[in-house]
Amino acid sequence: MWDAGHLCKILLKNGEQFLPGPASETLVPVVLDMLAVQQAGGFASPMATYFCMHCNLKVQDIKNLDKHSWPPWDVVEHVKVGKQWHDAESLNEQNAIF
Repeated sequence: MWDAGHLCKILLKNGEQFLPGPASETLVPVVLDMLAVQQAGGFASPMATYFCMHCNLKVQDIKNLDKHSWPPWDVVEHVKVGKQWHDAESLNEQNAIF
């Protein structure tokens, strides 16, 4: 189940190879429905605007590989918007906030 020795070789678009070093993996069997799998794995739905709940990078910016240019995730703002969504009086209002 655990192997701490795989070497990953990444081929970049310009033909150069990038060798980041050894990678460690863990295989964990998960039996869940699709929504729970997406949440547990941090994956977004196909119609999502953002990649995950902890990333402010929009799916349309998928080719942006410069991590330093990604918008920072703000916990305070996340909680504030979550409370607004929770306190919304209608489904349409929740959808507008989401």
